Amino acid sequence: MKEKSPVFRETARLAIGALIVSALVVLVYALIQGTVRWQVPVSALIGSAVMVGNFFFLAKSTDSLFAEAAAARGDREMSEEEIAKFTAEYQLKMSAKMKLSFIIRIITMAATIALTFIFLEGLAATVPLLMQRPLLYIGEIFRRREDRAQ
Repeated sequence: MKEKSPVFRETARLAIGALIVSALVVLVYALIQGTVRWQVPVSALIGSAVMVGNFFFLAKSTDSLFAEAAAARGDREMSEEEIAKFTAEYQLKMSAKMKLSFIIRIITMAATIALTFIFLEGLAATVPLLMQRPLLYIGEIFRRREDRAQ
């Protein structure tokens, strides 16, 4: 059986964390307001989906950029000059593609926040968007524990 790629594995872990965060957001709203309007869970799920989607596209684009560079490099032996030239050439290409990816992801997050503040419940969507780093950090702790157990 073929093992799943690290991109899909980490995205799945992040998605589980995002669902937990969404549930916590809805719970906090319920505790504070006494009731939850439909906009709260919808906004939390939208924020979670955008956060997970942004992570997936970042990881996938990074993975494809390195695969493209590795394919272009090949297995051939290179001199120090060839390595320096190759690195400089691909560094510029990769930097430009990563900047474009970053801009698209930031615009997506900003649009999500703006639209949910206008039409739904903006704070409920913003909290999951801000939780990507903490969730990745928590996921890394669990991954290290799994690695030690094996």
